[in-house]
Amino acid sequence: MKRRGLFRYDRRLNTNEEAKKVIYESWASNDQSRVSERLASTRRALSEWNKLQQQNSKILIEQRKRELEAALTSPLNDTVLIKEISDKLNEAYLAEESFWKQRNRLLWLSLGDRNSGFFHASTKNRRRANAFTVLENTEGGWCIKKPR
Repeated sequence: MKRRGLFRYDRRLNTNEEAKKVIYESWASNDQSRVSERLASTRRALSEWNKLQQQNSKILIEQRKRELEAALTSPLNDTVLIKEISDKLNEAYLAEESFWKQRNRLLWLSLGDRNSGFFHASTKNRRRANAFTVLENTEGGWCIKKPR
């Protein structure tokens, strides 16, 4: 049996019209099924769609930065284009921060501070704190796992 990972809904998809359409179509196609079957079907459809999209906000941020740099150094000095790219870069930053906010479980912290590094570090620290590094065997001795 193939082992599946834990499904986690990405809140960034709340504003994605294409994702909403995938969810709606998957849910509606199983209208005679039980709720649990509809949920499982919708999870599968959303996971498959997400794999095809490969949304990585870090890559998107770097791409937008390069586009902005090119627009700023262009002799055309197209202010409309620069504004458009800046807005897209800002959206990418907000998406990255939203991702780390959700992963970190710091729901009390409001968006807008661009503390993605903080969220990432907090998530890593929580995982490190929750990991078992020492276990006691039946004889009372310690079995030590070396940290990565």
